[in-house]
Amino acid sequence: MDPNSKIDRIKALDDEVKDVHPVLRDLFRLMPNIEQAEYTQGNREMGADFVLHRRDPEIFDLDYIGVIVKSTMIKQDHEDVRRQIRECSVPRVFQGGQRQIHLTEIWVVTSKTITKGAQEAIHNEYKNSKIRWFDADKLVKLIDAHYPDYWTHKDSHYSLYIGQQKERINSHATLHSLIQGGMPHISLEQQIQRYPESVKHRFGGRPSKPTLLLDELLKRRLLFVEGQMGAGKSELLRSTALKMCSDEIISQHGMVPHFVTFREVTEEKIKLKDETERIQKELKDDKITVVYFIDGLDETLQDLEEKVDLICSMAKDALLSERIKMVVSSRKIPDEKISEKIGKSFDKYLICPLSHVGIIKFIEQICTDYSVTNKFRSELQRSPLLKALPRTPLSAILLGKLISEKVKELPSTMPELYSKYTELVLGRWDIQKGSGSEKEYETISRITAQIAAYMFDNDLEFIGRTELRQHFSDYLSQRRTGQDLDNLLRSFLEKDEIIAYDADSDVVHFRHRTFQEYFSAAWTFHNHGKSAQIEDPFSMERGGKEYFYLGLLKDAPERISALRKLILEQDFQRMIRTSMMGSFMMAAYQTPYNEITFAVSDAFIDLAKLYDSVVSTDVPTFLKTLPELQVLALFSYMVKQAYSYEFFRDALRESKFQVDIDEGLTTSVKVIALYLLDCVLADLKDAQAFERLVEYEADMPWAIRLGISCEAQGNKFINNATRHIERRINKSTRNNFKLKEYISQLESVPLERRVKAQKNNM
Repeated sequence: MDPNSKIDRIKALDDEVKDVHPVLRDLFRLMPNIEQAEYTQGNREMGADFVLHRRDPEIFDLDYIGVIVKSTMIKQDHEDVRRQIRECSVPRVFQGGQRQIHLTEIWVVTSKTITKGAQEAIHNEYKNSKIRWFDADKLVKLIDAHYPDYWTHKDSHYSLYIGQQKERINSHATLHSLIQGGMPHISLEQQIQRYPESVKHRFGGRPSKPTLLLDELLKRRLLFVEGQMGAGKSELLRSTALKMCSDEIISQHGMVPHFVTFREVTEEKIKLKDETERIQKELKDDKITVVYFIDGLDETLQDLEEKVDLICSMAKDALLSERIKMVVSSRKIPDEKISEKIGKSFDKYLICPLSHVGIIKFIEQICTDYSVTNKFRSELQRSPLLKALPRTPLSAILLGKLISEKVKELPSTMPELYSKYTELVLGRWDIQKGSGSEKEYETISRITAQIAAYMFDNDLEFIGRTELRQHFSDYLSQRRTGQDLDNLLRSFLEKDEIIAYDADSDVVHFRHRTFQEYFSAAWTFHNHGKSAQIEDPFSMERGGKEYFYLGLLKDAPERISALRKLILEQDFQRMIRTSMMGSFMMAAYQTPYNEITFAVSDAFIDLAKLYDSVVSTDVPTFLKTLPELQVLALFSYMVKQAYSYEFFRDALRESKFQVDIDEGLTTSVKVIALYLLDCVLADLKDAQAFERLVEYEADMPWAIRLGISCEAQGNKFINNATRHIERRINKSTRNNFKLKEYISQLESVPLERRVKAQKNNM
């Protein structure tokens, strides 16, 4: 809005109480050092429409300012202003009559103009009073400085609400962002893909084209966005909510954002219906739609099923009102059964991974003081690290910060990246440069790990500074390090790349949950070495800590063996283990490769046994609600996601050999295990994929034959084995209507219905 339009808008405020007072009330709340803006218009006025409590930033004294408000031109003969100034000199009570205060300053404010004669005459009459004058021009300058959102929205209620949302979102970003002061803002437009269940449950399924969260919110009401750790889930929600603060979105689509964390939803017992009515009342608009951005479902240790029950219940409540939309973010839900439940209430999306080129560009933006040469860029693109690291903003940020410090050797895995990065932040490299203290680094490193473990075990997002100080005090009192408590605590709080201190709430927290998980794992490693107790390693809440613990161990044959031998009774637990073991083994990449091979073999055989049990027995399982080909597609999708890495190629090949010669396995389990192993090898473009499997053609179920055909087409993988299977399928189905009908049932009829129909026909 241009300056003249701003002045015209202020001058158009003709009603003192209805127009000018609401604008000033919102403005005063946003001005620095104004601790309270007491609205006194009416019976409590005593000359002042507002009484401002302003803290002097230099000497910390509290001043009381009386504000006289007008919506007309103030001329020399404006007797009403004189009366109000006189009344402002009268002492008034404060805090329910407990204190008596005197106004030390008077502001005369109008939405119009103030003549010079009026200012001079009144100053001469009240020389002992400190009076300041604010006309339309000065009001525009004040609003520009402290309340710029006022110009964006046509209504002051909207301006205040949007201003508060922006402040909340930006405050959340400041406390959680890994890119701190001194670094440029890095613009990254994250995209999402809608993943219908058919992508996982149907061969040949493809995710939808990448899109923006804002675009999907304009079309849909309930969205659930998943991403691996560090995928930028919080940033995606924050940036989208900020976009929704624009006047264009609000005016055209009738929507406002409301950003909140899942922890706040549970602790404050937020009810969408009540909260929406409150916001609509605040905006004085019962037609506005409130879009709830609920961040961090995964960031509490509550039972996953209970958390999902809560958001599904909220989704059900949201559908009762046309004025509610909701988007929830979380790490990937490992439990397929629970994931299916979410899919019944929400449209589900995945955050798109960054391309390798995108990661390089992202790193270049971070390395502002370090020239990324063409040679280094080429080496980085070819490095095993770039292939092994998750293609996420978090990986790029940590790697970029390491590169900007001219690190001599790149890390090999994500846990190694965290290790090197936290050493950098906590001061290890300062020691090597001769500018840091070994003793301080060791102490802060251990206390950080201890605090992380305490917060992780007690499901705490924040810890008060007083409690934090007690942790430091207890640690030092039990040791003779000779270090000063206050100096050490001050140094810890300066590690703002991983620690954030909120001065307003006087609390401290880790900037990213993964830092809490990493340091908690470090504390476990420090206290228990290789023999730490195994605690629910395949859950979404504790899987991250197990991953980092294995990364710290690096060489972990006993741990990997124990994990693969865990007895899991539930089908979904066995599926989750198969899925998560891939990342666990890559974290512990220095484990003897024969143990890696055993674990890979066990994972695929266990999944094959589960599939065989689902399709050939009457044992009840949620998987029977799916058609047989969808179960097979789901299993092949899982193993490709977890094991399609060069690291596993030799283990996959050896596992095929072991499965083939294992006389303890039934033929059906062998066929299924070989098929799943070959799905991954085909994804890795291994020329021998499916070659051995076709030798079992006589014992090969039609689901497996169709699976081979679909995998070959989906991966554009063709060899003698796939060509042979394709020819046999075409020949067998030609003019064979019963077989075509059977194949149709494999694709579309749930297993439980097929079994029931077969029993009825017997």
